[in-house]
Amino acid sequence: MTERPAARGIAGAGAGGRPSPGFTLVEVLVTVFVLAILGTGAMILYRQSMGSYRLTTWKQERTRQAELFWNRLRKPLEEATDKLERQDLATPGNWTITRTSRPLLFNPSPTADGIFMAWQIDHFDPASGLVTGPDTWLLTRAGREIRLTGPGVANLLVLEDVDTITIRASQVTQRDATFEEELDGPGRIVGSILEISILLKPPPSIGNPEITLVQNAKFKLVVESKPTANPTY
Repeated sequence: MTERPAARGIAGAGAGGRPSPGFTLVEVLVTVFVLAILGTGAMILYRQSMGSYRLTTWKQERTRQAELFWNRLRKPLEEATDKLERQDLATPGNWTITRTSRPLLFNPSPTADGIFMAWQIDHFDPASGLVTGPDTWLLTRAGREIRLTGPGVANLLVLEDVDTITIRASQVTQRDATFEEELDGPGRIVGSILEISILLKPPPSIGNPEITLVQNAKFKLVVESKPTANPTY
């Protein structure tokens, strides 16, 4: 009777009865867990870096925009004038210019949409004695934007992401005896110092709601500045 040879090894085993190479379930689970942690960490770092990049870009853009805003505003603001009128004298060809107080009007802390600053400019030609104007300039708040209106400029967007606006004025006075100027003194008013502070906050898409950017500017005017809830001409 012929005998069959005994089976060699065990099914699924390598030569000599050793298990074939491979991964156990525990090893696979540990690997997946480690990779998940590394992937999550990488995503967090990516989001943080992108958030930091967006915030830095926002600050740079708003700082540049604010500088352009102050530069655009300075010339018409410092050219604000009282009301100028020509008065012809009895002698033909002789005249004089009279001035009537016409202050710059402003809302000290505008929160609602609408005009928050208004002023006018008269133009005087000393050669001819002619007075033209007035040209009216306006600053308006529209949500989180500041817009400028003036001759040749209509509702121009000049600053975005505005949270709060604060304006204060000090009157420049002059003593008649000495012509010495001082702020908020007892003499006659010959001008004003206008200080504007604007707080900017990034939009929700940027995140970091606690981050703010403050922009300040100071202007010396030759007209009086008056606070009012309705600054219009």
